[in-house]
Amino acid sequence: MTRKQRRNRRWLCVDVPSVQELSETPDEELARRTLPKGFYLWFLMHDMRTMYAVLSERVFLTRGVLDYLYDYTRWGPNKLHSKLFLCTEYNQHQKCSNGFLCREVHCGLSTESALDATAFGVLTNANGCPTAVNAKDGTSRQPQQQQPPPNVLLSHTLHSRWTPVWAAATLPRGVTFRVALPNNPKPVEEYDSGWIFVTKVVRDHYERLLNNEPPLVTLQHCANFAKNGVCCFGPSCQFVHVVHYGDPCEMNTLEDTNSVSSGKSCGNSSPSHIGKKTKSASITDSVAESSKTSRHGLTFSLPTSPGASITNQPRFHARENNAYGSSLPNNQYVLLPPNVMQAEPSPMGPPRPQLRQQQQQPFLSPESLSCFNPMGAPVFLLPGSDRLQQQQMLLQQQQQQQQPVYTIMLPSPDGQLGPVSPIFVMPY
Repeated sequence: MTRKQRRNRRWLCVDVPSVQELSETPDEELARRTLPKGFYLWFLMHDMRTMYAVLSERVFLTRGVLDYLYDYTRWGPNKLHSKLFLCTEYNQHQKCSNGFLCREVHCGLSTESALDATAFGVLTNANGCPTAVNAKDGTSRQPQQQQPPPNVLLSHTLHSRWTPVWAAATLPRGVTFRVALPNNPKPVEEYDSGWIFVTKVVRDHYERLLNNEPPLVTLQHCANFAKNGVCCFGPSCQFVHVVHYGDPCEMNTLEDTNSVSSGKSCGNSSPSHIGKKTKSASITDSVAESSKTSRHGLTFSLPTSPGASITNQPRFHARENNAYGSSLPNNQYVLLPPNVMQAEPSPMGPPRPQLRQQQQQPFLSPESLSCFNPMGAPVFLLPGSDRLQQQQMLLQQQQQQQQPVYTIMLPSPDGQLGPVSPIFVMPY
């Protein structure tokens, strides 16, 4: 009993029917039941921009709501990471095809007539968990404030990483804010004020800056917003919420303003990633680094075109790189004679048909290969893998055509000699 009382002091204890009780009731009857009284139930819209609060007796039983309350009662708000969402079908037609088996909230009140929750002192917590109706800890209605109507939804604006810049209030542009990481007192990142949503601490900091007054606290990122991508406090939060996306034209203008105000060029990077101690390696840097590394090979000085002069001797020198070692062979290129790929020098003009046909003919013959001298003629580089295979196949075909054929006369069964089928003898 003592342990249960201590747990009730830490979070709200919700009295919901057990699974055994619900299993004995038909689903049609469960769909008409409501939650017990005594607390506000908070749930989100699917666009993650608005949060609603409603009295628990206005919410019908569904599987999703019951599972959420079971986990909340057992683990508490700090270990509960799931969120409740409003059923769109039930909100529009007051009927859901899934009935009691739905995983979302069924509320009979319309979202079009919702009122501001802060006007009645009904405030949410960091996780959007249920809050008591008459609590005095500042998380829900205060006794001295007006009581909200029981048959109206209460809306509350929240901030998430999916909230665009035009969906929530932001500060005017032109002021640089230095924001620290959560639980880190040292500022490490700079943002233009147009990239920051208006929260309580940001508003106070901006007003003191306009009045030339020193700041009272160090601005820090909201831990819930940075870790979970959503903060249920919204504009009432005591920390900084940074805009993640918005209109491209407007965001480019904000980038230009941020670069001018800080005196540094920010390029195309997002302000949420601007930091003095942040170092990021791009893909182009990796490609440039890998292009500097090559195998052992030869660097050749070649004519600029097939029609260039061939009087000069080829110049080449060895280039060695120790990054790969000497175990990798240099088989990337093949040396071919100039008369195979080089054509007659011709004046500038449209290509002639003879030259085009000459280039399409087979480029290698055994005669040219036998008289080729790599030190006495210019060198042309061709990829080695495909060209070598073509050369080998061509040589094998020519060798087979030049093989000698021997005709052997064998005696027939009757003892007479006569021509028979020739036998081909392939020398090794």
